Amino acid sequence: SEISAYLCVHSTTKCNDAQSLRDVEVRRQSLWLDQILAGFSADGIPIKPIVEWNEKWREAICSAAKKAKAHLVVKRASVHPESLANSDRQLIRTLQKSALLLVKNDPVAEMKKILIAVDFNAMDAVHKTLNDAIMALGNRVRGGNSDIELHSISAYGESDQFLHAPDVAKILDITRSQAHIRQGKAAEVIPEIANKIHADLVILGNVG
Repeated sequence: SEISAYLCVHSTTKCNDAQSLRDVEVRRQSLWLDQILAGFSADGIPIKPIVEWNEKWREAICSAAKKAKAHLVVKRASVHPESLANSDRQLIRTLQKSALLLVKNDPVAEMKKILIAVDFNAMDAVHKTLNDAIMALGNRVRGGNSDIELHSISAYGESDQFLHAPDVAKILDITRSQAHIRQGKAAEVIPEIANKIHADLVILGNVG
């Protein structure tokens, strides 16, 4: 796999020579990024540094991912819990050709539980494709490691949309206790179950 480290640079500092400020900042941040990547290079992991000046970082990330034909974009999640509804959510919707991994905590040494969010009530072509991708990714990350538990969460709104856990468990080939069904909004139900089972990784999708 090819890895690139992307850094979007911008400054609101007032300056008579805007171009010089831009050049200095890009150079300074490039040196900083090179220092970070030096350790990986020493371990034999080549990472290409990309530093660009852009006021709109979300659009810049999407553009860089498109140019690199990236299959996966990894970004630190916003530090404020409510921020997912803003910057990260906008990035999810704007980044169309690449999968997005938002990292909130440092990766655990041994992953024990994966939670996938699937919506079996919406079975139109777009949602079905998304469900299939989420299930496939969950199984791919789990691999053949039987020590890793694969859990699912399915939220539903009205009573006529109720899902039977045994049916979901059968579809996903998991145990009944690992198929979670909750009434409510997905934005509230997913973190509730993730926290309850102490999930190491949550996989969800968006069709917006």
